[in-house]
Amino acid sequence: MKNHFKFNKIVKADKFINEALKNCKTIAADGEGVEFLEEKNYANLFKDDKAILLNKSPDKFIAEIAN
Repeated sequence: MKNHFKFNKIVKADKFINEALKNCKTIAADGEGVEFLEEKNYANLFKDDKAILLNKSPDKFIAEIAN
């Protein structure tokens, strides 16, 4: 049962990231979030995108969503 909940969370997170990317939303992650994005290859696909912030400060995130 525990694996089912973990899988469900992964599916929901994946859907959330896809929707955010489709709608040109800023995405920020650190720690396990960066690992998730690397596992799903989002980190590599969007490494030059200014709206994908990995291990950046909250101030950087605020500045990006203000644009």
